[in-house]
Amino acid sequence: METTLFSEVTTLIRKTLKKPDLQIGPQDSPDSIQGWDSLYHALLIDQLQKQFQIRFSLDQLLEMHTVEDICSAITQARAK
Repeated sequence: METTLFSEVTTLIRKTLKKPDLQIGPQDSPDSIQGWDSLYHALLIDQLQKQFQIRFSLDQLLEMHTVEDICSAITQARAK
């Protein structure tokens, strides 16, 4: 996983959740981060697509469980 991409994604998660001091690791997910519910997940997906100028496929959206999965989906979407 690209370090710069991970940093950009975690920064956007912190901004979306309004938790600037949140510690986030590659295996973190909505299950492990308080406040990351379905509404914030939808907001995060929207922000990710805008920031990286990509569109996720339905399959990618369904497979995004962890921060690492999100980074992988962004890398795949950029390759298209």
